[in-house]
Amino acid sequence: RPQVPGLVFFSALAMVACLVSLPLLAIEVAQGAFVVKAPQGWLILLYVAIGPSILSQLFFMRSVELIGPGRAGVFVNLVPVFAPILAVLILGEQLALYHGVALLLVLGGIFIAERLAKRA
Repeated sequence: RPQVPGLVFFSALAMVACLVSLPLLAIEVAQGAFVVKAPQGWLILLYVAIGPSILSQLFFMRSVELIGPGRAGVFVNLVPVFAPILAVLILGEQLALYHGVALLLVLGGIFIAERLAKRA
C-alpha cells in the first residue's frame, strides 16, 4: 500500500468525482434541467458541498488515524441516526416511532461491535 497522506488521497478522489460529474452537469444544462433557485438554492448547494461532502470525510479520515479503520468503520452506521435528526432540525420533519426503533438498533449494533472488539 503506498504511503499517501489522507488529505492528498481525499483531494485526488474529489477531483476525479468532479471530473466524472462534469459531463452529467453538461447534459442537465443542455436539456434545461439544471435549475437552482437563487440565493436559497445556492446556499443549500454550498451546505451540501461543505457539510456532508467535505467535513464528514475529513472527520472520518481523522478518526481512522486516531482509533484505526476497524473501529472507525463501525461508526459509519451513525449516518442513518444523524439523517433524521438533521431533517427535524433543518427541514422541520416530524420524528416517528420507527426513527426511535432505528436509533436503538444502530446504537445497539455499535455497542455490540465495540464490546466484541474489546474481547478479541
